[in-house]
Amino acid sequence: MSQLGVNPDEVLYAGDSGVDMQTAANAGVKSVGCLWGFCAEKELSENGAWQLAANAEELGRIIGIY
Repeated sequence: MSQLGVNPDEVLYAGDSGVDMQTAANAGVKSVGCLWGFCAEKELSENGAWQLAANAEELGRIIGIY
């Protein structure tokens, strides 16, 4: 983020595992758990997903509101 001059509040991290959600939290950015990937909703939620997306269309809507 620093190399690109981007603030953490301008970043949205999309991932499909609890590790991805933790990575986003450690970086100080919001995360979206992608339910069509590696892990189940419970793991994504328990690891701090800000939002959950069931498919790419939902992810697009979340990005649009962010």
